[in-house]
Amino acid sequence: MYRKKERLYWSVWVNAQAKQPRQLWRSLTTLMGANEKNSLPKNCPTAQQFADFFAAKIAAVRKATGGGDVKTELPPATEIFYQFQPCSVTDVKTACSDGH
Repeated sequence: MYRKKERLYWSVWVNAQAKQPRQLWRSLTTLMGANEKNSLPKNCPTAQQFADFFAAKIAAVRKATGGGDVKTELPPATEIFYQFQPCSVTDVKTACSDGH
């Protein structure tokens, strides 16, 4: 039932814009995120910044707990976060408690 309604919605939407092909393509480009592929949102960390942040956290914990000279070598990150939403303390607690 859901899929049927979804197909109907998109069919009506495309047919409504069929007389305006430029508007249709502009809308589809926006929906697919194609016009934003080459730019990151403001305040979005790169994958390398994210990895560096956690590497620094691990080093601080090891130093504080007497972890010695244990070294972790990670290759440079190449992925980019296009959308990254902060999570709440409740989200983290829920994720940690799932399956336990």
